[in-house]
Amino acid sequence: MVDFEQARQQAIDELSATNKVEKASREIKNKSGAVKTIEVWKVEVEVPVGDKIKSFSLEVELKNDFPLTLPEIKLAKDDYDIVKYVPHIDSGAKICLFDQENIKLDLYQPAGILKACVNRAVKIISDGLNKNPSQEFKDELHAYWADTYDDKDVVVGGYFGEGMNSIALGRIGWNYLAQPYNNISVFVTPEHPGSESVIGLFKLRGHQLEKREAFYLGEIEKLEPPFYLDNRNLLSFVKDHFSAVYQAFKSYVNQTIGDRLLLFSVPFDTGNLFFGFYIYGFKTDHKGWRKQSQSGIQVMSTIQPNHPVTRVLFKEFTAERLRKRTDGTEKPIRSYKFMIAGLGSIGSNLLHYLSALEVSNYILVDFEVLQLENINRHLISYNDVGRTKVDAIARYLIFHNPFVSIKNYPFSVVNVLRNHLAEVNEMDVIFCAIGKDVIENYVLECLSNQTITRPVVLLWVEPFLLGAHALYINPGTSFSLKDLEADNFYIYNVIHQDSYDDPTNQLKLREAGCQGSYMPYGKEAITCFFSGLMPEIYKLIKNPSANNLAFTFTGELHRATALGVQLSAFASPLGEHQLIKTNI
Repeated sequence: MVDFEQARQQAIDELSATNKVEKASREIKNKSGAVKTIEVWKVEVEVPVGDKIKSFSLEVELKNDFPLTLPEIKLAKDDYDIVKYVPHIDSGAKICLFDQENIKLDLYQPAGILKACVNRAVKIISDGLNKNPSQEFKDELHAYWADTYDDKDVVVGGYFGEGMNSIALGRIGWNYLAQPYNNISVFVTPEHPGSESVIGLFKLRGHQLEKREAFYLGEIEKLEPPFYLDNRNLLSFVKDHFSAVYQAFKSYVNQTIGDRLLLFSVPFDTGNLFFGFYIYGFKTDHKGWRKQSQSGIQVMSTIQPNHPVTRVLFKEFTAERLRKRTDGTEKPIRSYKFMIAGLGSIGSNLLHYLSALEVSNYILVDFEVLQLENINRHLISYNDVGRTKVDAIARYLIFHNPFVSIKNYPFSVVNVLRNHLAEVNEMDVIFCAIGKDVIENYVLECLSNQTITRPVVLLWVEPFLLGAHALYINPGTSFSLKDLEADNFYIYNVIHQDSYDDPTNQLKLREAGCQGSYMPYGKEAITCFFSGLMPEIYKLIKNPSANNLAFTFTGELHRATALGVQLSAFASPLGEHQLIKTNI
């Protein structure tokens, strides 16, 4: 086991053999404003600068969990004041050493870790002083824009949506969120379906949106810190870098009532990064001036020239960026369209697994309202009780992926097939988890006569989920459920027919009321079922089979004895949590 105190001391002792090291302290403020004194080590290092060697002081903090975490290294204040704005050193003098997500630490070499970090700090200082830093500043522009360079410096967040790489110079629309989303109230986007989806998410969450007007200045190739600007500096910045739109910019500032938002972009290989300035509304009537005699530009240049300008750090809120940030691809090979009829315990939990794919469209079909009784094994929560199932599931899906298109039909599947058949036949697969033979036979009849032209997957479970089933059926194959029955009994059932026929077996439980019977099984059993089935379903979605297929999943078969349930001849030789696939 690692002795953390001993590891810290060992690292310091070995570093002291090559560098001058002194114990020191540093005062920091926590979030509540309280001052805390921490132990640091002052380390003298020699840095090549041109053809000379210059001495610098580093402040090294070894956290209590070092060497599980890297040291934190800062330049001493006097040295930082000399260096300032070297790439990978922020305005608090902290040196960004390594990407901690991509580094492997040897816990039993604490001295080696500390030395490597000190050497990395020396290299960063040397490279920054000896090289042209422009490209490195550009590579980490987001971090430097978010940094603060003055006590009055303020940076706020913003989002931009789809279509921003093709916007024209000048005025563009943006949305102000009265109730911030993740502490962000700015969403800039041209008219685009993807951005409308994000706006839909905000509205579904209850945000009030106000349409406003911003001004896009254009692109800039080179941008280096410090980035603190007051009104006078901002006017000079726009005039120097965006002279072609300066007059239009002045008109925008003068004509806009309330807050102003300015944007510009920096081109990268992967597209533009956007940055902005937020100018809060200012009064245009001041003492010594005739009422309403000053324009916005006059206020900025002559009345409030030293007023600090708030910077906006934009993040991209698009499906493409979020996809790349997770699975590493910018665009999917293809996206899928699914219809799910029946959004009870099985149909709703199926959606959890389908949403792992790249899905562009869902059709949701269920006429029922979500009740309290089944919520423990349903996909959604107590918060959704009382909503129609289609509405509750649609909200769940949008909260998980606002870019998906959803059509809700709170009707029977028969109604949907009769009135919306063209939409149904645009789907890749139709899933039916209704659990009623008469409805399933109607769906299969439509499939057989090719009224439905897409594959259908039927899903149902047996009591206590001792068994669960899925059928994959192609259109035009004249398949009927009776094809898999013997004496009106499904031949792949896990529970024996005698147990179903025996009235003393409580395979369905009952509460008071004429509609009070229900089939018992839990969420864990559902999860086990789909964990076994879904790899096969994924394969069929991506590479449809020409064969009709039957899948049987066995649950916790050992429970059958305790329940007084007999297993079928088909299931008796099978093990628990086994999936059997059969061509039919």
